[in-house]
Amino acid sequence: MIRYQSSGQLSFFKTPFDQQLDKTNRWVQLSDQLPWDKLVKIYNNKLRSDFGAPGIDARKIIGALIIKHKLCLSDREVIETIRENVYMQYFVGLSSFSTEAIFHHTEFVYIRKRLSQTDFNLMTEELMSAAGIIEKNSQEKTDDNQDDEPNQTGVQPVSGEQRADANEEAATNKGDLKLDATVADQKIKYPNDVDLLNTGRQEIDRMIDMLCKELEQKRPRTYRRRARKQYLLFSKKKNKTFKQIRRARKEQLGYLKRNLGLLDTLVAKYEQHQMRLPFVHRDLRILWATRLMRDQQLEMHINNVHRIENRIVNLYQPYVRPILRGKAKTKVEFGSKNGVSLQNGYAFIDTLSWDAYNESSDLYKAAENYKTRFGYYPECIIADAIYHTRVNKNYCIENNIRLLGKQLTKTVLSKMTAKQKKEHKISHNSRNQIEGKFGQAKNGYDLNRIAAKYANTSASWIGAIYFVMNILAFAGGSFLAFFKDAFRAFRGIIQQLIIAMHQKQEEQQQICFSLLYVKN
Repeated sequence: MIRYQSSGQLSFFKTPFDQQLDKTNRWVQLSDQLPWDKLVKIYNNKLRSDFGAPGIDARKIIGALIIKHKLCLSDREVIETIRENVYMQYFVGLSSFSTEAIFHHTEFVYIRKRLSQTDFNLMTEELMSAAGIIEKNSQEKTDDNQDDEPNQTGVQPVSGEQRADANEEAATNKGDLKLDATVADQKIKYPNDVDLLNTGRQEIDRMIDMLCKELEQKRPRTYRRRARKQYLLFSKKKNKTFKQIRRARKEQLGYLKRNLGLLDTLVAKYEQHQMRLPFVHRDLRILWATRLMRDQQLEMHINNVHRIENRIVNLYQPYVRPILRGKAKTKVEFGSKNGVSLQNGYAFIDTLSWDAYNESSDLYKAAENYKTRFGYYPECIIADAIYHTRVNKNYCIENNIRLLGKQLTKTVLSKMTAKQKKEHKISHNSRNQIEGKFGQAKNGYDLNRIAAKYANTSASWIGAIYFVMNILAFAGGSFLAFFKDAFRAFRGIIQQLIIAMHQKQEEQQQICFSLLYVKN
């Protein structure tokens, strides 16, 4: 069941907890700015309101997630930090200081299973709505209801010409959309063939020992000491030749094949005695991944190649794939590929794939998502050269969208004026903003060290990182909007004072003229 008390309810007095806090603290200011009720509603949609025990307050959960990714803390460390910090307890919605944990740190696993990266995109839309960037379509629904029942409301029906004009105004393209893709690296050991085979051999050895213990029989000979010794001799070599790598891989393939054969023999005995295997779900996943990895390594060894489709690079996270990026630091990255769009300083994940794909296909999806959020297409899409395909160009022409970001040729530049060249340079350089977002996510929020163990929880982890960055953009926008409103109000007061001074001067002049007229 859902347990939540809205923070927007009226209170007739402030508690001592509120009165003694420093209002300039960052957590207090951020707590007062965030639209908690709307964020909590998105989380509560994942729960049942008519069944089960009362759950944890959703504001505590969302607040703890924000603190975790804002400070790059582990699950256990987040709970301890909140327990020790009075301002963080105010941020997560506590009414007074408490030394008890808000919930157990293992609850984060279930939270990540509930929230997907799509849910974090919805939360970002609520931030943009609170900032006044996205306008809600409630007015359109009320207009439709009024058209259905004109006699009851007394509203005059809208003519067809007026509707056409309104649709043309709504169809006007506005705003800029910046696109790019990056890889969110998983926190895994750097893979190599011999190391993968040795890890698989050790896991199968562990399963063989488990089955022998249950069957109460002697452990078969697996040559584990010899295999371990050969692996250590190979791994300690600083410079490995191609022949040494190929020989070590062949040895480990032989040991792994023998172990899998022994394991199948023991499993057959279990089937004869109609006994249940003592393996948990994790063991079965590792066994499946080891078999597939061994087949892949054998095929590459026989054909003397280094590439294969759906290559497994980690037995404990078999969904991770190698993704070639062609970067100077690392040519190959291991993680999920994220197609990201930047809109008004807010980042959205349009595509999250564990397989390498051509990111040019993200343009259509990002543009349609933009129209769904704002009600119109962007005026300009700024993207790298890989997005400038014929299909994307035709799509942009059909929807009256300018596609920028590709370097122009000398022939095109020669036909442009100095003003047009300057405008194109400014628009082209604005694509660096999304590159800055990637740098902020990786350097400041550990986007290149995703520590979740499953594909769905890793996607939730990535979505939470982008959501926290969008919160910072929302807080900065609210701060600037406050000063803009204050400046406008101050300017209005100054104008009123100037008008009053002019009026007073005119009144004094009229009095002087009347006195002079009386004297004359």
